[in-house]
Amino acid sequence: MKAALAFILAAGCALGAVAPAHAQSDGGAEARKNRDAERNAIELMGCLARSEKRQAAAVIGLEPGSEAEGKAFMGLFDSARMCVPRGKKVNTQGVNLRGMLAEALYVRTFRDAGPASGAAQPDWLKQPTHAAYAVVQCAAEKDPVAADRLLRTQWHSPEEVAAADALLPTLQTCANGRQVNFDRVTLHGLIAEALFRARGGLSASEGNS
Repeated sequence: MKAALAFILAAGCALGAVAPAHAQSDGGAEARKNRDAERNAIELMGCLARSEKRQAAAVIGLEPGSEAEGKAFMGLFDSARMCVPRGKKVNTQGVNLRGMLAEALYVRTFRDAGPASGAAQPDWLKQPTHAAYAVVQCAAEKDPVAADRLLRTQWHSPEEVAAADALLPTLQTCANGRQVNFDRVTLHGLIAEALFRARGGLSASEGNS
């Protein structure tokens, strides 16, 4: 059974977290397969963030799902072929790969929490189709410490659930009546990207890598 934290942001509606997979079931071939694929994807994105940091940062600056983003991702893979695992399955959605790349960049660039004063927002962030990005950007800037704490927890751990719960009121405030759904993997990625952008990204911390 695939692990997920389900977040529903809507006016007057509570936000809830479904227990992570370890609290539901640790067994099963499908669960192990999903965890292995997830771990392989995280390792791949971590390698890309280390070996091609500037190019990786450029990828997450592009509009999600755009042709430009797709081409940039392919260019990133071509530049760091040694990162692509042989004989290992990486099976996850493009939005999750983007998020995992953002998280790897963020934790590598910023070693601890800090102020998120905001940065110029790209035009695509203001589009209704990217409402989830806008909501999380708002939350990351309002409570950067809580947002940072989530990214430094171990996936599928009780600490991860607690950190997400602590951020939920800010996410709800930032939703401002909009309904946006996140699974746990997507939330990690959106928070990482929002913090990376709000703290100035690569240009603000080149000496901190």
